[in-house]
Amino acid sequence: MSIEDFYQFKDKLSKELTQFHGRSVSDGDVMTALFLLYADHEDMEWIGDVWDIDISFEQSLAALSNFDFAMLTQQQIAVADEGIPAEFVMNKKVRFKVNGSIWIIHKNDADPFPSNPHAHHAELNQKLDLSNGNCYDKKRLIFKIPKKEFLVIRKKAEEVFKGKLPDLGL
Repeated sequence: MSIEDFYQFKDKLSKELTQFHGRSVSDGDVMTALFLLYADHEDMEWIGDVWDIDISFEQSLAALSNFDFAMLTQQQIAVADEGIPAEFVMNKKVRFKVNGSIWIIHKNDADPFPSNPHAHHAELNQKLDLSNGNCYDKKRLIFKIPKKEFLVIRKKAEEVFKGKLPDLGL
């Protein structure tokens, strides 16, 4: 489905579920709920993979009608994670914006492809290899960001990411 169709899909779900549950259900809540329901079954790596689920509006509505959206707004407790093994640390990510695009780097991403770390485009469901500027859809190379623009993205990533980025291999 096109990006416009996807936005309409999740907005329509948001409105229907708000009425059904009698409480506000945002399109972000819809994305999170679909990810939580289908991540293991559909082998999803991050929330943007929801875009690729082959599911109808009616199927989504039925699945989310029984979802407890209140759990998404529960208070979170902050704890130091020094004693927690990295593979158990979740939601550790940085976001940065370059030329209108929002990129996300997961500090403990379980998938090292295409680089470790790599960046996810927040809306286009693409992964950016931070060593060379190659962009992937799943594991398929779709294009390479021009060197000048890539170096701007890389510089911004270095400013916000508190870790080692992969060596440049341009």
